[in-house]
Amino acid sequence: MITAKSRCYRLAVVCLGLLCVFLLAAITVLWIQFTAERDQLLTSYKELSANKDHLETRFWKEEEPNDHGNNEDCADMQGSPDMNIWNDMPCSHKEGWICEKSFR
Repeated sequence: MITAKSRCYRLAVVCLGLLCVFLLAAITVLWIQFTAERDQLLTSYKELSANKDHLETRFWKEEEPNDHGNNEDCADMQGSPDMNIWNDMPCSHKEGWICEKSFR
């Protein structure tokens, strides 16, 4: 004989089972999305690592960039108009500047 209590119990078991299925499906979807994102980031990192050897480095001053004191994250140009070289320096360093303007 089916009583009201047994119906509630069966309904609770069915609801709990459906909730478990829903949670498992949600976790699976999220896992797939996160795995795809991770793979995309790893691919981008590998491409950047492979391309770093092709970056232009001929303008750096000898033994630069060296990140002296683990604080040099910016660069400046040094030298004459004929020979510009790059140097890394702290971003807090202030440089003077000159604007050139021709008068007629």
